[in-house]
Amino acid sequence: MFQLINPIWLFTLAGISIPVIIHLWNVRQGKTLKIGSIAFLKENSSARSRKIKLSDLLLLLLRCLLVALLALFLSYPIWKQKEAFKKAHGLIFIKPGQFRAAYESHKQTIDSLLKSGYELHEFAIGFKKADSSLLVREPSEQKLEKPVAYWQLAKAADIQFPGIEKVIFTNSRQNQFGWKRPVIHSKIKWYTFAASDSSKTWISDAYLTSTNGIKVITAKSDSEGVSYKTTSLSSNTPDKEINLSYQNGLPQVSRIDNSTLFAVDTSTLKITIYSDLNKSDGNFVAAGIQAFQKISGRRIKVTMANTVQKIPANSDWLFWLSDSKLSERKIKNIFCYAGEKIVNDHDFVFSEAVPDFLPVKLFKIRHHDDVAGEDINWTNGVGRPVLTKTIGSQTVYRFYSRLDPEWNDLVWVSQFPDFIAGLLQPYKSVAPANDIRKISSAQLQPTFSGVDTHENKLVDEKKTDLQFAFWLALLLLFVTERMLANKLSAR
Repeated sequence: MFQLINPIWLFTLAGISIPVIIHLWNVRQGKTLKIGSIAFLKENSSARSRKIKLSDLLLLLLRCLLVALLALFLSYPIWKQKEAFKKAHGLIFIKPGQFRAAYESHKQTIDSLLKSGYELHEFAIGFKKADSSLLVREPSEQKLEKPVAYWQLAKAADIQFPGIEKVIFTNSRQNQFGWKRPVIHSKIKWYTFAASDSSKTWISDAYLTSTNGIKVITAKSDSEGVSYKTTSLSSNTPDKEINLSYQNGLPQVSRIDNSTLFAVDTSTLKITIYSDLNKSDGNFVAAGIQAFQKISGRRIKVTMANTVQKIPANSDWLFWLSDSKLSERKIKNIFCYAGEKIVNDHDFVFSEAVPDFLPVKLFKIRHHDDVAGEDINWTNGVGRPVLTKTIGSQTVYRFYSRLDPEWNDLVWVSQFPDFIAGLLQPYKSVAPANDIRKISSAQLQPTFSGVDTHENKLVDEKKTDLQFAFWLALLLLFVTERMLANKLSAR
């Protein structure tokens, strides 16, 4: 199939009008025939006749063809040819860089599939056919420039190769599968194998305590999940796992088995509470902060502001617990009340974002219809937002209720100090390179619809560049046109 990559250049076909106009405007002098005695009369004037017609048709045709070929040449012509795909018994997909690991873990299964007529393909964009020799001689796992989620690739393979069984082999790292399981229309069997690293440990946080000690939070990731450990350090009591050093008078820590240095946070967390008429709300938050400080040992300074003017501009956190609308503040982290209409809502607060979060009784709520651009952390039983989060130049939490026993039971439950701690010291997200949690076999399988609604796309397209052929044709045509034009001029 003939196709043009840059069809916009076809506008040059309008240039065909130039040789047509040149050849059409052909003016010839008419002949005067003298008959009988008229031949002896004196000629007073010469009568002339003109006619318009195409001349040198062959030369005109060559020139028009030359302009047309030039337009096609500039439009980058290619030839697409579809080659029939020989349907195999099934397809085996393995991610590039994982052939050897997959074969070592599932040698018997892969050998059996290959003997049954299954074809080996790369589990990557394009799904290129792979040589079976990669199963034994491929180097260790490579880094792909643009990694694609496994589930996304499975969906693409389902569309490109419909109606044929697929067997996929990947490592079991949960973070490489993606967020949403796809719905597929052909059968897929998915086998996993353990990643090369069984566990990883790194320093997640380190800070100076109110007693001038140092607390180091170490994170460990393995197939079961991510766990955290807190270690207390001082210059007098060295630790077996953590090194403590100083640079320009500032403390820094590193693991014994890793030379990467982690700077210790020596700052004081400055928190301002503005409750206006809701004094009890501010007292509950202050008590939660005090409990967090006692457990964590962090350096914290709390300011109870009675008026808006007394809110320090250099605060790290602002708890705006007033019913009045929050005025614009250049503070990095803000927790504020939001919503307009107050309604009774005898329901529960639910959270999908917080693991092991127990539902909290809810008595009153503020309704607000427009929460566009906000991440909803908590909802009530019918899905209305209770707590939302917006991240930008500021991190803003909007609470569509109040921290008051008449509004909900949050301030009375054991989770309230954990809630405050989650705001002030959230666990840092785990870098993909460190996250080696294992996906369960029940989670990894895509949803099978049982109905194949995709068109058959099991064809390979071969593209041939025609620019060189058009360039040769242009050259030959130009030489021919010049030879013919010179010959006609000489005549």
